[in-house]
Amino acid sequence: MQKILITGMAGGLANVIAESLKENYEIIGVDTRPYRKRWVYHGKFLQVNYTRREFGDIFREYKPEIVLHLGRISGAQEKLYQRHNFNVMGTNNILNLCSKHEVRTVVILSTFHVYGAHQHNPAGITEDHPLRAGQIFPEIIDAVELDHLATSYFWKNRSAQTVVLRPCNIVGKNLNNTISRFLRLKFIPHLMGFDPMLQFIYESDFVQAINLILKQPSIAGVYNLVGSGSLPLKEAVKVLGATSIPVSHYLAYPALKILSVAGIGFPPHLMDYFRYPVILSHQKFCEASGYNPQVGLLDTLRGILE
Repeated sequence: MQKILITGMAGGLANVIAESLKENYEIIGVDTRPYRKRWVYHGKFLQVNYTRREFGDIFREYKPEIVLHLGRISGAQEKLYQRHNFNVMGTNNILNLCSKHEVRTVVILSTFHVYGAHQHNPAGITEDHPLRAGQIFPEIIDAVELDHLATSYFWKNRSAQTVVLRPCNIVGKNLNNTISRFLRLKFIPHLMGFDPMLQFIYESDFVQAINLILKQPSIAGVYNLVGSGSLPLKEAVKVLGATSIPVSHYLAYPALKILSVAGIGFPPHLMDYFRYPVILSHQKFCEASGYNPQVGLLDTLRGILE
């Protein structure tokens, strides 16, 4: 049985993926956070900082053949230097260990945020589009640096199967990420005068993509990943049965502070993604893998509330 190391194991996404892999892989889950008993987990769990020497001991002891790097933080609560240390330095150490121990398959979770939310973004952004996220908000530079590290690893280690995924908003009933918490609000704020198109991918479709990658060693490179269709923010609010609250751009930052007090912790540097559309094309991944999202757009949104 192949050994697979999954970072971010204390989170919902990693656990949904682990559930789909438990029959065919020996799972070693790691996270800097303690494991919550919300999920039934069938593998080994180790709480360790990705930048510490002990993390390298895990590679030496368990010798994973596959690494899924899902452990990335983007919350408003973390300081910029903390996110840089975790996302950039941690990822750099993980990739160095993957190279040193000749890990056969490495999958790194990036984000569509790296493209940046800009007024003149084209519809159907491809993987060749420049990464402009850090031009306005320096708070997101760590995500861009993580993506650059992952892409560089792909080019330097062509003998390994390396996949860098840039998914749209990942949502689901088992997820407690920023976007899922935001969309569970009864009153959802939006910026006055803006109603951008949004894309979502349900947790089970993301799991499908991971399984396709693991079953097809020929899949390698950088890929966008989305679910079924897209719709405006206000329409999404209606589908969710929530109330849309218009907020002046000048009041938006104070409003975000209120959200933080309410436990939403919505990062201010993501505000522009609710102003300007970032619509991805995932044609490249579909052609390479045979991926076809199974959860419809409306069911994707309703599934957040289950």
